[in-house]
Amino acid sequence: MRIRVVLVLLGLVLVGACSSGKADPVPTPSPFGYPGTEEGAAALARDLRTATTPELFQSLKPTSGDYRTLYDDEFAARAEPYYERWIWTAKVPAPLEAKPDQTETSVQCFRTDDIRAWTPEVRANLAGGYEKVAPHIRPGLILCDWEYTRPGESYGMAYNGLAYVNQRWVFTPKPWRVLG
Repeated sequence: MRIRVVLVLLGLVLVGACSSGKADPVPTPSPFGYPGTEEGAAALARDLRTATTPELFQSLKPTSGDYRTLYDDEFAARAEPYYERWIWTAKVPAPLEAKPDQTETSVQCFRTDDIRAWTPEVRANLAGGYEKVAPHIRPGLILCDWEYTRPGESYGMAYNGLAYVNQRWVFTPKPWRVLG
């Protein structure tokens, strides 16, 4: 009896995976192993600045499932082709850049629940375009931005859109552009 139940459940899982026409790849943790914390995001941002090959940057490419984990279904359906055209279809997307003397890395992470609520802290520290996207972001996740600066300076080369989903970091910068 136990074997029959397992086989029936396995069959239901397979039917569910195949009913959409193609199964979404199972998300796997990044081979680079950055934890889903602000410290993990900071280490990743520092390594992206000094990366000499595109593999680390390429590991940030979201899967269809990652887009659906981060955004509501309607937004995810628009975001995936948008980012595919803008970032991921380049022959070799360039690693994120900073000027050689921009050796400091500062990272800010926000709970997506706070972004959705557009709290005063979020309003004061996150790019304003996120207010338009806030209703489309799913709760319960972490989203970070970061900046490379010269020592002692407050402003430099800024990036945003680093999100921890499905046990790995993905990159969807300036998501408000998806809305047109």
